[in-house]
Amino acid sequence: VPIVPTEPRLDLELDDELIQIPDNWKNLKRLKDLRLGYSDFEKFSEVIGQLSSLGSFSYDSGIYIDDKAIATLAKLPLLKKLAFTKMVPPGDLPIDSEKEYSFIFPESLGQLECLEELDLSTNVEMSALPESIKYLKNLKKLTLSNDDSDVWTIQLDSIPTTIGELTNLEELKLFGLVNLSLLPESIINLNKLRVLDIRETDIQHINLTHYQLTRLEWLGVNYPFAPLTQCHSLKELNYLLGDAFLFRGKFYKTSAKKPFDRKDLEPLTNLSSLEKLYIHGGILTGTHFLTELTHLEELGLSSNFSFLPANIDKLQKLRRLNIWGATALTSLPETLALIPALKYIRCASCGIKEPPAWLKDRPDIKFEIE
Repeated sequence: VPIVPTEPRLDLELDDELIQIPDNWKNLKRLKDLRLGYSDFEKFSEVIGQLSSLGSFSYDSGIYIDDKAIATLAKLPLLKKLAFTKMVPPGDLPIDSEKEYSFIFPESLGQLECLEELDLSTNVEMSALPESIKYLKNLKKLTLSNDDSDVWTIQLDSIPTTIGELTNLEELKLFGLVNLSLLPESIINLNKLRVLDIRETDIQHINLTHYQLTRLEWLGVNYPFAPLTQCHSLKELNYLLGDAFLFRGKFYKTSAKKPFDRKDLEPLTNLSSLEKLYIHGGILTGTHFLTELTHLEELGLSSNFSFLPANIDKLQKLRRLNIWGATALTSLPETLALIPALKYIRCASCGIKEPPAWLKDRPDIKFEIE
């Protein structure tokens, strides 16, 4: 692989022919962002430890990381962002192999004290996080999600109590960890938490303080989430009402049959700061509650319902409307044309088969049917 000494970023994530890192890569003193993937390295190259300007390193679909690899990364004084995703066992393991592997991230992870972002998502065989994660005092973002939850089930079923020592943590993403049923009590120490995603987990109760709930700005949860009314600063909510087919973090269809009425979704009307709302799954027997969310800029409904409220023009800040899977919806209210901010409408797998007639008066709206 030729080196590019003038480029601060090198992306070889899709290069499956790279079998070893050339020694002359150590000359890439200006390299700040390195992305590797789909490469069968026999061992983690020590050359990476000589990239003194490296601030971000991503390794996708590589072999399990060991203590030696961590020691190599610990030599990088500027390393702030690290991603090890979809790690696989060493050697050629057939996709249908019956052999079970269990991977525990090495305790030496705690050596990377300068890290601010750590992504360990979609590591199927990862069964535990090391207690030494407590030493990552500068960590702001931790992602353990399973973006392919429709294909794989991640073994991880617990979070170490030492996570409570990450007092600078702002984002915690646990989406798709179906074996995870609770979070440690120490989570109440994360007073800087702004982003929390626990969708598609088995978590029924979360021990957050009132102070923490009022500081949340982004939330992804399963229904029901009792403390929702306390999330006064929430800007974006991803609310999962039922089972959904999911691939790489995106919902493609819903299968839940449970009907949800205004009483079920009443807590949403207290979220006066909400700017983005995405509801997935279930059957909505009514959508009038939406008109009380007057700060909404984006609305996504991946549920089945038969109508939008006639006074939806109360949402004067609405810019984007996405509807998916609403087979009972056959028309859109004309009052949508009275929202000057609205520029995009998408209807996918809905009962709507053609653009509404009123759209001719709003040529500035992009309308898509799929």
